[in-house]
Amino acid sequence: MQVVFYYLFEQKLDYLYSITGEHSRNEAFGVITGLFRPSGLFNEPATYSLYIFGFSAILFLNTKNFNLTVFLSFISLLITFSGSGIFFFLIFSFILIYELFSKKGVFIFISAIVLAFFTMSYSENIFIKYITSRFSNGIESDGSLAQRYTSAISTFKSSNFTQQFFGYGIGNTPENLDTAVGSGLTAQLLSFGYFFNFLLILLFSYLLFINKSNNKIILIYLLLLFTTMTYNNLHYWLFLGLAIISPKYNSNKENYNSK
Repeated sequence: MQVVFYYLFEQKLDYLYSITGEHSRNEAFGVITGLFRPSGLFNEPATYSLYIFGFSAILFLNTKNFNLTVFLSFISLLITFSGSGIFFFLIFSFILIYELFSKKGVFIFISAIVLAFFTMSYSENIFIKYITSRFSNGIESDGSLAQRYTSAISTFKSSNFTQQFFGYGIGNTPENLDTAVGSGLTAQLLSFGYFFNFLLILLFSYLLFINKSNNKIILIYLLLLFTTMTYNNLHYWLFLGLAIISPKYNSNKENYNSK
Protein backbone atom coordinates (compact mmCIF):
# COMPACT_ATOMS: atom_id res chain seq x y z
CA MET A 1 0.00 0.00 0.00
CA GLN A 2 2.83 2.42 0.86
CA VAL A 3 4.59 1.69 -2.45
CA VAL A 4 1.39 2.13 -4.49
CA PHE A 5 0.54 5.45 -2.86
CA TYR A 6 4.07 6.78 -3.27
CA TYR A 7 4.58 5.95 -6.94
CA LEU A 8 1.00 6.55 -8.14
CA PHE A 9 -0.05 9.51 -5.98
CA GLU A 10 3.35 10.77 -4.70
CA GLN A 11 2.10 10.48 -1.15
CA LYS A 12 4.01 8.91 1.74
CA LEU A 13 1.89 6.79 4.05
CA ASP A 14 3.54 6.80 7.46
CA TYR A 15 1.58 4.38 9.63
CA LEU A 16 4.01 4.70 12.53
CA TYR A 17 3.57 8.47 12.75
CA SER A 18 -0.22 8.08 12.89
CA ILE A 19 0.12 5.71 15.83
CA THR A 20 3.10 6.98 17.84
CA GLY A 21 3.97 10.41 16.45
CA GLU A 22 7.39 9.11 15.37
CA HIS A 23 8.31 9.22 11.69
CA SER A 24 9.44 6.03 9.93
CA ARG A 25 12.89 6.15 8.37
CA ASN A 26 11.82 5.64 4.76
CA GLU A 27 14.40 7.95 3.22
CA ALA A 28 16.60 6.54 0.46
CA PHE A 29 20.21 7.64 0.13
CA GLY A 30 23.22 7.21 -2.12
CA VAL A 31 22.50 5.58 -5.47
CA ILE A 32 18.85 4.98 -4.50
CA THR A 33 18.09 8.61 -3.66
CA GLY A 34 14.58 9.47 -4.82
CA LEU A 35 13.18 5.98 -4.27
CA PHE A 36 10.86 4.96 -1.45
CA ARG A 37 11.74 2.35 1.19
CA PRO A 38 8.50 0.94 2.68
CA SER A 39 8.59 -0.07 6.33
CA GLY A 40 4.98 -0.94 7.13
CA LEU A 41 4.16 -0.35 10.80
CA PHE A 42 7.82 -0.38 11.81
CA ASN A 43 10.39 2.34 12.33
CA GLU A 44 12.65 1.31 9.44
CA PRO A 45 12.76 -1.16 6.51
CA ALA A 46 15.34 -3.42 8.21
CA THR A 47 13.05 -3.96 11.21
CA TYR A 48 10.11 -4.65 8.89
CA SER A 49 12.20 -7.22 7.02
CA LEU A 50 13.12 -9.00 10.24
CA TYR A 51 9.51 -9.43 11.35
CA ILE A 52 8.08 -10.23 7.93
CA PHE A 53 10.74 -12.80 7.10
CA GLY A 54 10.45 -14.50 10.49
CA PHE A 55 6.67 -14.75 10.53
CA SER A 56 6.14 -15.56 6.84
CA ALA A 57 8.94 -18.16 6.72
CA ILE A 58 7.64 -19.92 9.83
CA LEU A 59 4.07 -19.72 8.48
CA PHE A 60 5.13 -21.27 5.19
CA LEU A 61 7.19 -24.04 6.83
CA ASN A 62 4.22 -24.94 9.01
CA THR A 63 1.53 -24.84 6.33
CA LYS A 64 3.58 -25.61 3.16
CA ASN A 65 1.16 -23.24 1.42
CA PHE A 66 2.62 -20.54 -0.83
CA ASN A 67 -0.49 -18.38 -0.67
CA LEU A 68 -1.01 -14.69 -1.46
CA THR A 69 0.12 -13.60 2.02
CA VAL A 70 3.43 -15.42 1.73
CA PHE A 71 3.86 -14.23 -1.86
CA LEU A 72 3.40 -10.55 -0.96
CA SER A 73 5.66 -10.92 2.06
CA PHE A 74 8.31 -12.52 -0.13
CA ILE A 75 8.26 -9.72 -2.71
CA SER A 76 8.07 -6.96 -0.09
CA LEU A 77 11.44 -8.01 1.36
CA LEU A 78 13.09 -7.00 -1.91
CA ILE A 79 11.47 -3.61 -2.35
CA THR A 80 12.50 -2.40 1.14
CA PHE A 81 15.94 -1.57 -0.33
CA SER A 82 17.32 -2.82 2.97
CA GLY A 83 20.48 -4.90 3.17
CA SER A 84 18.68 -7.17 5.63
CA GLY A 85 15.60 -7.35 3.42
CA ILE A 86 17.55 -8.38 0.33
CA PHE A 87 19.51 -10.95 2.35
CA PHE A 88 16.28 -12.43 3.77
CA PHE A 89 14.78 -12.43 0.28
CA LEU A 90 17.62 -14.67 -0.90
CA ILE A 91 17.28 -16.99 2.11
CA PHE A 92 13.52 -17.18 1.60
CA SER A 93 14.16 -18.04 -2.07
CA PHE A 94 16.24 -21.07 -1.07
CA ILE A 95 13.55 -22.18 1.39
CA LEU A 96 10.83 -21.91 -1.25
CA ILE A 97 12.91 -23.70 -3.90
CA TYR A 98 13.59 -26.57 -1.51
CA GLU A 99 10.02 -26.91 -0.27
CA LEU A 100 8.13 -26.33 -3.53
CA PHE A 101 10.31 -28.31 -5.92
CA SER A 102 8.16 -30.80 -7.86
CA LYS A 103 5.06 -29.53 -6.08
CA LYS A 104 2.06 -27.56 -7.27
CA GLY A 105 3.38 -24.32 -5.84
CA VAL A 106 6.52 -24.36 -7.99
CA PHE A 107 4.80 -22.50 -10.84
CA ILE A 108 3.71 -19.71 -8.50
CA PHE A 109 7.21 -19.49 -7.05
CA ILE A 110 8.84 -19.30 -10.50
CA SER A 111 6.43 -16.48 -11.34
CA ALA A 112 7.48 -14.69 -8.16
CA ILE A 113 11.17 -15.08 -9.04
CA VAL A 114 10.57 -13.72 -12.55
CA LEU A 115 8.74 -10.73 -11.08
CA ALA A 116 11.53 -10.20 -8.56
CA PHE A 117 14.25 -10.22 -11.20
CA PHE A 118 12.17 -7.87 -13.34
CA THR A 119 12.00 -5.54 -10.36
CA MET A 120 15.75 -5.83 -9.81
CA SER A 121 16.35 -4.85 -13.42
CA TYR A 122 14.40 -1.64 -12.90
CA SER A 123 16.41 1.59 -13.04
CA GLU A 124 19.67 0.03 -14.28
CA ASN A 125 20.08 -2.69 -11.67
CA ILE A 126 19.57 -0.28 -8.80
CA PHE A 127 19.64 -3.12 -6.25
CA ILE A 128 23.11 -4.25 -7.31
CA LYS A 129 24.39 -0.68 -7.28
CA TYR A 130 22.97 -0.14 -3.79
CA ILE A 131 24.56 -3.27 -2.30
CA THR A 132 27.87 -2.55 -4.03
CA SER A 133 28.00 1.03 -2.80
CA ARG A 134 27.04 0.04 0.73
CA PHE A 135 29.68 -2.63 1.22
CA SER A 136 32.37 -1.61 -1.28
CA ASN A 137 34.81 -0.69 1.50
CA GLY A 138 34.20 -3.77 3.61
CA ILE A 139 31.91 -4.57 6.52
CA GLU A 140 33.23 -1.65 8.58
CA SER A 141 31.87 0.79 5.97
CA ASP A 142 28.30 -0.11 6.94
CA GLY A 143 27.46 1.59 10.21
CA SER A 144 24.82 -0.85 11.39
CA LEU A 145 26.98 -3.90 10.72
CA ALA A 146 30.02 -2.31 12.32
CA GLN A 147 27.99 -1.59 15.44
CA ARG A 148 26.35 -5.00 15.37
CA TYR A 149 29.45 -7.12 15.21
CA THR A 150 32.91 -5.59 15.00
CA SER A 151 32.46 -3.00 17.74
CA ALA A 152 30.66 -5.36 20.13
CA ILE A 153 33.10 -8.25 19.63
CA SER A 154 36.07 -5.91 20.02
CA THR A 155 34.61 -4.64 23.29
CA PHE A 156 34.06 -8.17 24.55
CA LYS A 157 37.61 -9.21 23.72
CA SER A 158 39.02 -6.24 25.60
CA SER A 159 36.96 -7.03 28.72
CA ASN A 160 38.48 -8.64 31.78
CA PHE A 161 38.14 -12.35 32.61
CA THR A 162 35.16 -11.93 34.95
CA GLN A 163 33.19 -9.90 32.38
CA GLN A 164 33.92 -12.44 29.65
CA PHE A 165 33.04 -15.43 31.82
CA PHE A 166 29.91 -14.06 33.56
CA GLY A 167 29.01 -11.16 31.25
CA TYR A 168 28.15 -7.52 32.00
CA GLY A 169 24.68 -8.43 33.22
CA ILE A 170 21.22 -7.59 31.87
CA GLY A 171 20.88 -3.92 31.00
CA ASN A 172 24.51 -3.04 31.64
CA THR A 173 26.03 -1.37 28.61
CA PRO A 174 29.82 -1.23 28.15
CA GLU A 175 30.88 2.42 28.29
CA ASN A 176 32.55 2.44 24.87
CA LEU A 177 29.42 1.24 23.04
CA ASP A 178 26.71 3.64 21.89
CA THR A 179 24.02 0.99 22.33
CA ALA A 180 23.73 -2.04 24.56
CA VAL A 181 24.10 -4.83 22.11
CA GLY A 182 23.68 -4.68 18.35
CA SER A 183 22.53 -8.20 17.53
CA GLY A 184 21.03 -11.15 19.36
CA LEU A 185 24.35 -12.96 19.45
CA THR A 186 26.45 -10.03 20.64
CA ALA A 187 23.71 -9.09 23.12
CA GLN A 188 23.88 -12.47 24.81
CA LEU A 189 27.65 -12.59 24.61
CA LEU A 190 28.07 -9.22 26.32
CA SER A 191 25.24 -9.65 28.83
CA PHE A 192 25.66 -13.28 29.91
CA GLY A 193 29.25 -14.21 29.09
CA TYR A 194 30.46 -17.72 28.41
CA PHE A 195 29.03 -19.38 31.51
CA PHE A 196 25.39 -18.25 31.41
CA ASN A 197 25.26 -18.55 27.63
CA PHE A 198 26.29 -22.18 28.03
CA LEU A 199 23.39 -22.71 30.47
CA LEU A 200 20.93 -20.95 28.13
CA ILE A 201 22.05 -23.08 25.19
CA LEU A 202 21.50 -26.23 27.26
CA LEU A 203 18.03 -25.05 28.35
CA PHE A 204 16.87 -24.01 24.88
CA SER A 205 18.29 -27.18 23.32
CA TYR A 206 16.42 -29.30 25.87
CA LEU A 207 13.11 -27.50 25.20
CA LEU A 208 13.53 -27.82 21.44
CA PHE A 209 14.54 -31.49 21.72
CA ILE A 210 11.69 -32.67 23.94
CA ASN A 211 9.16 -30.89 21.72
CA LYS A 212 10.71 -32.40 18.56
CA SER A 213 10.92 -28.96 16.99
CA ASN A 214 11.23 -28.47 13.25
CA ASN A 215 14.94 -28.11 12.43
CA LYS A 216 14.18 -25.66 9.62
CA ILE A 217 12.30 -23.33 11.96
CA ILE A 218 15.14 -23.59 14.47
CA LEU A 219 17.54 -22.48 11.72
CA ILE A 220 15.24 -19.51 10.97
CA TYR A 221 15.40 -18.53 14.64
CA LEU A 222 19.19 -18.86 14.77
CA LEU A 223 19.49 -16.79 11.61
CA LEU A 224 17.43 -14.00 13.18
CA LEU A 225 19.93 -13.84 16.05
CA PHE A 226 22.34 -12.18 13.61
CA THR A 227 19.89 -9.27 13.31
CA THR A 228 18.94 -6.55 15.81
CA MET A 229 16.61 -9.03 17.53
CA THR A 230 17.84 -9.28 21.14
CA TYR A 231 16.67 -11.01 24.30
CA ASN A 232 14.98 -7.83 25.58
CA ASN A 233 12.69 -7.75 22.52
CA LEU A 234 9.31 -9.47 22.60
CA HIS A 235 9.78 -11.10 19.20
CA TYR A 236 12.98 -12.84 20.41
CA TRP A 237 10.86 -14.95 22.74
CA LEU A 238 7.94 -15.10 20.31
CA PHE A 239 10.04 -16.66 17.54
CA LEU A 240 11.63 -19.04 20.06
CA GLY A 241 8.16 -20.00 21.26
CA LEU A 242 7.01 -20.61 17.69
CA ALA A 243 10.01 -22.88 17.13
CA ILE A 244 9.11 -24.84 20.26
CA ILE A 245 5.33 -25.22 19.73
CA SER A 246 5.23 -25.66 15.93
CA PRO A 247 5.32 -29.50 16.14
CA LYS A 248 2.25 -29.42 18.41
CA TYR A 249 0.49 -27.12 15.94
CA ASN A 250 1.13 -29.52 13.07
CA SER A 251 0.13 -32.50 15.19
CA ASN A 252 -3.16 -30.90 16.21
CA LYS A 253 -3.84 -29.90 12.58
CA GLU A 254 -3.25 -33.45 11.38
CA ASN A 255 -5.53 -34.85 14.09
CA TYR A 256 -8.25 -32.36 13.17
CA ASN A 257 -7.99 -33.16 9.45
CA SER A 258 -8.18 -36.89 10.13
CA LYS A 259 -11.54 -36.58 11.88
